[in-house]
Amino acid sequence: MKIGILCIATNRYREFIQPLIESIEANFLTAHDVTIHLFTDDLINLKTGLKVEQTIIPSYKFPEATLYR
Repeated sequence: MKIGILCIATNRYREFIQPLIESIEANFLTAHDVTIHLFTDDLINLKTGLKVEQTIIPSYKFPEATLYR
């Protein structure tokens, strides 16, 4: 089965992506084809065996981040 995971990480939240992906790789549906769709404001060098598709998005401050959803 193919599984897609959507993650959004901009600004200071980029530091949480590597631990999240490591946890997904170790614990989440390990027998299936998992692809992570990562939306971020800067490319992140990730060390993982999973497929990660990074898309660059603008980084907004509060309250624009909520208003533009």
